[in-house]
Formats: sequence, structure tokens, C-alpha cells
Amino acid sequence: MFQALLTPLRARFELTTSPKTPTRLNTALASQVEEDELAPENFARDVMVELMRNSVENLKLAEDTKTEIQVLVEIQRILQQDAGTKDVFRELDGFLILMSLLSNAQNRSNSLVATPPEQ
Repeated sequence: MFQALLTPLRARFELTTSPKTPTRLNTALASQVEEDELAPENFARDVMVELMRNSVENLKLAEDTKTEIQVLVEIQRILQQDAGTKDVFRELDGFLILMSLLSNAQNRSNSLVATPPEQ
């Protein structure tokens, strides 16, 4: 678990100057990494990932059915635009939240059904 967390940090620190590699090579690698991070595709992907995170959090905090439906529509739109957000949805337990939401919706609809009084 911690290895996956520290791997991006390790990759960044390997780009710093070390006595084994020439400085010119490290500078070229560092500039290439900076260009990759600033690429429009990466920026757009990061924005979509952040939107997915916010939407799942909003789904957790949704109070009424109308808000839940609006957030679910937004999540569906994000999932259709960028397939990479599916992993984010899974990591944030989106399926668990969705199943809980559907279960609660069923319970609410059952409680709203009025039984006719017996005569």
C-alpha cells in the first residue's frame, strides 16, 4: 500500500542531480517531465478526476432525492467523457454509495405507499 503511495515521490526524486548521471541529462529529463505535467491532456484528465471526487463526495452528502439524481447525472456525464474516472469512482467506493442510495430510495418509496384503510 505504501509502495504505491511513495512511487510517484521516488520518481520525482530520481530526477534530481545525482553523482552517477550528468547534469545535462537530468535537466533534460526534468524539463520533459514538467512539459508532460503541463500538457493539456494531463490537465484535462486531472480536472475530470477532481470533478469525479467532488461529485462522489456530494453524493454522500445529498439530502433529498432531487439532489441525488442531479449528482448521479453529473457522475454519469463524467464517466462518459473520461474512462479514467471509473477507477476514481471505484477507489472512492462509488458503487457502495450507489447501492446504499438505491436501497434507501426503495425504503423511502415503500414508506410513501399508503395502505387503504380497511372497512
